[in-house]
Amino acid sequence: MKTIALKLHFKNYPIHVGINLLTKVPGFLQHESVSRKIAIVTHPELVTMAQPLIDALTEAEYTVAVQTFPSGEPNKSMDTVMSLVNGFVENKLERRDTVIAFGGGVVGDTAGFAASVYLRGINLIQIPTTLLGQVDSAIGGKTAVNHPSGKNLIGTFCQPLFTIVDHTLLATLPKREVKSGLAEIVKYGVIGNAGLFKYLEAHVDRIAQCDVVNHTDLWAHLITRSAADKAKVVAADEKESGGRELLNFGHTIGHAIENAFGYGAYLHGEAVAIGMVGATRLGEQLKLIDGKTATRIETLIEKLGFDMTVKSTVTPDQIMKAMQTDKKVRDGKMRFVVPFGIADAEVVAEIPEATVRDIVAGLF
Repeated sequence: MKTIALKLHFKNYPIHVGINLLTKVPGFLQHESVSRKIAIVTHPELVTMAQPLIDALTEAEYTVAVQTFPSGEPNKSMDTVMSLVNGFVENKLERRDTVIAFGGGVVGDTAGFAASVYLRGINLIQIPTTLLGQVDSAIGGKTAVNHPSGKNLIGTFCQPLFTIVDHTLLATLPKREVKSGLAEIVKYGVIGNAGLFKYLEAHVDRIAQCDVVNHTDLWAHLITRSAADKAKVVAADEKESGGRELLNFGHTIGHAIENAFGYGAYLHGEAVAIGMVGATRLGEQLKLIDGKTATRIETLIEKLGFDMTVKSTVTPDQIMKAMQTDKKVRDGKMRFVVPFGIADAEVVAEIPEATVRDIVAGLF
C-alpha cells in the first residue's frame, strides 16, 4: 500500500492506494474522531462488492446502514440528495457519524454533497470503484449534482476523512468505463506531467486494451501517479481559485457535450477526450502550441481508442449554448484550459466567439 498525503490549509488527509483495502477501513478509522454509526451510500448493483467492507465494519462493532440509489448520470440530482438525506434522518445519523461513498463519480459526488449539507456537514469517506473516481473525482473534495442547465452547477467543497483507492475494485469494470477514466490520466500528462505523457505514448497499445486484470502493474503505476498529480494540484489550490483550474482541460467542451446530449449518452471521459481535442486545436489556432506537439496530443487520444468527433444528433449551436452556462464562465466569457506544450497549459479567456464556434464545428 502507498499513502499519498494531501496537505490543505485547514486539513490534511491520506489517500491510501493499494489492493484489498476494504477490510482495513476499521483500522484507518481508529485514527479518526468519529462515532460508531456509518451510512454506506452506493448503487444496488455494488452492494455485493461492498460486502467485505460491511462485514469488516460490523465485526469492528460499527452500526452500518446501506443506502442505495439507481446508477446513471441522470440520478446525480437534488431529488437523489433529498432521498439520501431522508435516509440519514431515518438512520438517526449525528454530527460525528460518517457517510461512506462507495461507487463511481455519481455516487462520490452525490453522497459527498448530501454529507456536506446534512447537519451542516458530517464525516465523509470516499471509496471510488471506477477508474475515473480513483484518479480524479474522488480526490480533492469537490462534490456536486447536475442542474438541467449544466453539469455540476450545484455543489460544495467537502474534504473526506480519507480516500481509499483500491485497484482490485476495478476488476469487473466494463472496458468503456475504464477508458472513460483513462481520459483524465491523459489530462494529467498534458497539463503538468511530461513523464506520464511519455509513459502513455510508450505503452499506448497495452493501455488501449483497458485490461486492468492482466496488466496490473501498468495500471497500478498509472493510477498512483495520477492520484498523486491530482493531490499535488489540490494541495496548491483547494478551492479552484488559481492553478486547480488547469484540471478543467477538455472539460469546457466536454461538459457541454454531456449536457447537450442529455446526461448518460456520453460517459464523462468520452466527452472530455473530445473536449481535449477541441482545446488543443484551439491552442493551435491561437498559435499557442506548435502543430507537431498538438499532433502528439491528438494522436495519443486517437490511439487510445477515443472518438475524435461528436455524434451528429446535436448541432454545434447546441454545444455553444451549453457552454454559456458552464460554471467556468466569468463575466459572460468562456474560459478554456489550452495546452502550450506537453506538461504546459494555461487558462485562456477573451477568445472571440467566432473562433470557438469554428473549433466546435470542426469536431462534427
